[in-house]
Amino acid sequence: MPKSSAGAEVTVVGTLKGGVGKTRLAMMAALYLAVVHKKKVHVVDGDSVSQTAWKWQRQARRTPGLHWPIEVSSHPVDSIDEHIEDLEADNDFVIADIGGGNPAVFHSGLRRASRLLVPVGADPSETENLPQTWEAAKTAAKTAVRGFEAYVVLSRTDHNTSLPREARDELAGHYPLCDTELIKRVAYQRAYRTVPAQFYDVPALLAEIGMAPLPKEK
Repeated sequence: MPKSSAGAEVTVVGTLKGGVGKTRLAMMAALYLAVVHKKKVHVVDGDSVSQTAWKWQRQARRTPGLHWPIEVSSHPVDSIDEHIEDLEADNDFVIADIGGGNPAVFHSGLRRASRLLVPVGADPSETENLPQTWEAAKTAAKTAVRGFEAYVVLSRTDHNTSLPREARDELAGHYPLCDTELIKRVAYQRAYRTVPAQFYDVPALLAEIGMAPLPKEK
């Protein structure tokens, strides 16, 4: 997907509830775009609680011989929209990882967004918190520069249980729910501090939402 004249495509991976896998989605998407599609990608860590994306980069750069292909900056404050705007001209993609229960940062990041991805666990304790994030996104859309598309993606799904099916039944028809799921994998946990060799569910998800096409088979 070529960069438009307006600059980078801005995607917010965000939720007002932590622990749903948003940082791993943001970082795996960024690394996939950089490694497979050869795009220039900048991740903005706007999570005022964990700063996991920033730590991921910091630890990866300490690994001897590892080529780190993206930039990550820490900006967990409510001027994050200004920081994103400063990055747009020089990147193909800006991905903002926003969460930790900070509505002001969430609203600010969405001012520059082209797309919002909301990961949610296939668990009633997580799906019942989705309306709070969704209402915040609706409010933020009123002041967005471009207007943004929004998607919900089931995260950390385990199909040895009935929870993913039950969550899909609960959410379908109420939210724009992606067909692609982020299946529960140890590989996602092991990706931290690395540039993974495989990206598992991420390519299919990004293709589904029109962010990047699936690579051609060799």
